[in-house]
Amino acid sequence: MRHHNIANALAEMYYAVYYVDLQEHRFYILRLTEIITANMLKGLEDHTEAWTTFVNNFVHVKFRKQLSEAFALENIYTTLTQNNKNSVEIELLRRFANDKYEWVRLEAQAIKNTEGTITGCVIAFRNIHTQKLAYERQQQALKAALLSAEKANTAKSAFLSNMSHDIRTPMNAIIGMTTIAQQYLHDPVRINSCLSKIELASNHLLELINDILDMSKIESGKLSLKESPLNLAELIHNLISLINPQLKEHQHELHVETYNISDEYLLGDTVRLNQIFTNILSNSIKFTPRGGKLKLEIKQLTLAPTGYGHFRFVFSDNGIGMDQEFLPHLFTPFERSQTSNTDSIEGTGLGMAITKNIVDLMGGTIEVTSAAGSGTTFTVTLPLKLADKQPVPVSAIHSELQALVIDHDQTYASNILQQLQQLQITGQAVHSLKEANNKLAAAIKTSSDYTTAIIVYNPQLDLETMLNGLRQLSSTLKIALAITFSDLSQTIKDYSFDALLILPLFATNLAQVLNKMHQTNTTRTQHLLPSAANEPNCSGKRILLVEDNPLNMEIACELIGMTGAMIEEATDGAAALTKIAQAPENHYDLVFMDVQMPKLNGYDATKAIRKLSRKDVKSLPIVAMTANAFLDDIKKEREAGMNAHITKPFHLEELFAVISEWLQCK
Repeated sequence: MRHHNIANALAEMYYAVYYVDLQEHRFYILRLTEIITANMLKGLEDHTEAWTTFVNNFVHVKFRKQLSEAFALENIYTTLTQNNKNSVEIELLRRFANDKYEWVRLEAQAIKNTEGTITGCVIAFRNIHTQKLAYERQQQALKAALLSAEKANTAKSAFLSNMSHDIRTPMNAIIGMTTIAQQYLHDPVRINSCLSKIELASNHLLELINDILDMSKIESGKLSLKESPLNLAELIHNLISLINPQLKEHQHELHVETYNISDEYLLGDTVRLNQIFTNILSNSIKFTPRGGKLKLEIKQLTLAPTGYGHFRFVFSDNGIGMDQEFLPHLFTPFERSQTSNTDSIEGTGLGMAITKNIVDLMGGTIEVTSAAGSGTTFTVTLPLKLADKQPVPVSAIHSELQALVIDHDQTYASNILQQLQQLQITGQAVHSLKEANNKLAAAIKTSSDYTTAIIVYNPQLDLETMLNGLRQLSSTLKIALAITFSDLSQTIKDYSFDALLILPLFATNLAQVLNKMHQTNTTRTQHLLPSAANEPNCSGKRILLVEDNPLNMEIACELIGMTGAMIEEATDGAAALTKIAQAPENHYDLVFMDVQMPKLNGYDATKAIRKLSRKDVKSLPIVAMTANAFLDDIKKEREAGMNAHITKPFHLEELFAVISEWLQCK
């Protein structure tokens, strides 16, 4: 009875069981729950005939050949013994009622006589359709999870690679300006110029590093925009200054022109705008053969939403260009044009993808036209919010000014005349000193003297001869030299020009120079380069500086010391706590506290100071000094009892503002 029950249980596991007698070549049905199959195989005892009928009618075409050959009489022995197991398993799709195919598993086991010879085999079929589908769903889920992880990892790698690529531009400027400064240690003017450009590049580099450290952006793959005041003229001049070392290295010429710019004071994300422009210009520099010509045209369009200015930036070059087949993939991450001309050029293929994302985020558009061997043109249009306070219109600068523009190649003449017209100043352009002399002489005769001459710099010009010739005709003529960053050199400054105009010209820059030259009372616009921060006078005040890094301590002491305050040092939080505890009340006026320090960090040190049993520590200003600039870090500082936050590296303006606020220095 027990053996019978076991046999029934085993039979229930399989919906069909067949026996093949290899000696008599006969086929027997031991169990078959399907009527259709049973009817079709009924009466068929020859194995070859029965098996062929079964395979051709019930097995999916994809598995028919395999199954027919595996269980042909001449192959069964080989099939059963191929793995030294005397058995075999095969998974296949099998047709059931209503022509529905389901996954089944064929399990065949050899039958041996007492001598160990295989005399037959049992072939059993088990339905595994549910398990098979569950397994496939699991595999798909695993593949999806793997793909998601790979995409996330790729996004992180793409972001970091892009930052690494973008960091090179300001680093080139910093290294290059440092090298130049070392060659002119005797020249304070040149050193000051280099330091100003190093500061500019350093600030840009710092913004990029802050983005790298912002882990939330990496995790989400999202970029955010920061809205802050910006001056378009300053933005473009700083951009040219930043990119100039690369231009010189490749011996490229960059020509920049502006058209109809009526709004220069805007609100936008300076760092992201710089990313867009430097990515495009860097690519133009890299993919243009040495000695190439690059051009940037900036135009303010007439149609714009209320409160916005609509600007178009057109970047063009005469470089190697791109194949038409590659253009649709230009903004795809990691895509690069694969030609013999680009194989040796460094790049990750991320710059344009990042640029497109930023432009889209700003609500703008970016378009590209290119052809292999014919250069490339990028057109970027951006809506930029207008600043609440625009400067007083410069059109009333001087009603009697007349300008003569001397441009040998007529490269910038039309652009300068347009800016003069925007200021409602009459202007004319000539090619040479001879033409200029003729114009000046004719004006003198008609009592309509020119008040201003603007000479566009050209290496072929004899500046000294031109200056002397102009001054002989008119001793009151104010003469300005218009020059690009790349042409600016110390030798030019030795000439007695009344002013320098940095190209490209913007109306506010031109107005500023004309105001200065002609000494009008019109309020001057802000300088192109930031002025040095005004140091507060904190003589008599005492500051405790808590910093564990010797170099950072030296820098902080030097900068804070510019205020005249007395400085005491503590190398960690524990030392700071001891100093304050042992000092008389109101000994210290301000504490600058680093956050990450050994023994006792800045948070815990501040908490301990606030708990001291004395009145002065309750109101003692404690300012956090740290490289961490995340909102969570600032929240921790406030919870610890710190009053303010200043990030490293220090900006003098910010440092002095904090000191002035808490020490009431003037």
